[in-house]
Amino acid sequence: MASVATVIHCEPSATPGLRHRVPAQLLGGSTSIHEGLLGPKELVPPHTHANEDQCLYVVSGTVHLEIGEELIEARMGSYVIKPKGLSHAFWNPATTPALVLEITTPGGFESFYDEMAAVRSPAEALAIQSMYGMTFHSERVPELIERHGLQL
Repeated sequence: MASVATVIHCEPSATPGLRHRVPAQLLGGSTSIHEGLLGPKELVPPHTHANEDQCLYVVSGTVHLEIGEELIEARMGSYVIKPKGLSHAFWNPATTPALVLEITTPGGFESFYDEMAAVRSPAEALAIQSMYGMTFHSERVPELIERHGLQL
């Protein structure tokens, strides 16, 4: 954990995707923060975390979420708590990008994204997901895409 103030300067990105902004080691392992730019109609597929609670903050735009059976519209300035053990998906319903911050506790989950970026096979992806206590619910993806006009 840092014993002095730390400033992390980040250039805004116009490219959709998730970026690590505050690594867990700067906060004693308790929390990590990521920034994500969701492209128009982009879907983050339904999944469940066994180990992490997450809070999504909408910096700009609007994000729709399905958490368990609940459909939520989160506009700019909204915080949405996504408890571990509860399936969630989220997407950008608009034709312009939406910017979100993802706050994850405990920290350390950020390496999941790095490992998944290097995946070469479905079996390898499943092994990494299992190692991190993640379960994806791919059977729900076609319905969400069709119902909300989305893309992966």
